[in-house]
Amino acid sequence: MKKSQRMKTVQAIADREEEAQAQLLARLQLKVEQQQQKLAELRQYHKEYSQAATVDRRCNVDLNFLQENRRFLQNLSNAIQSQQFAVKDAELAVKKQRQRWIQARSQSMSRNALTERYLDAERREQDRIEQKVMDDMNNQRFVWQHSHA
Repeated sequence: MKKSQRMKTVQAIADREEEAQAQLLARLQLKVEQQQQKLAELRQYHKEYSQAATVDRRCNVDLNFLQENRRFLQNLSNAIQSQQFAVKDAELAVKKQRQRWIQARSQSMSRNALTERYLDAERREQDRIEQKVMDDMNNQRFVWQHSHA
């Protein structure tokens, strides 16, 4: 089996690995987007609830309601903080996965380049053999023509 044929097998494995890493990266990027969307929703909800609570304070409301409102906003703030950590974790996972994908891509490209070099060397060798056969045939024809002339 020629080197290029063996390398094509190795190349196929490297290509599959690169594709797997790319798909994982895409899934992680989607997760980041989902986490960011959730964070934006929490922030928007906090803003809306804070504004509604401000309006309610102007009206005469009881102390229980205000305390419950403040507790709810604090819980919402805690949820926002937790979600910020989730976003950062997801972004870090994407960053690490991007590096793994870049490495897999680099290995795939290197193997592809090596396969191409093997193919080029095999083509040059084949061309050299064909040229030698042609030269031998021409030499035999020359010898035959001169021996029968």
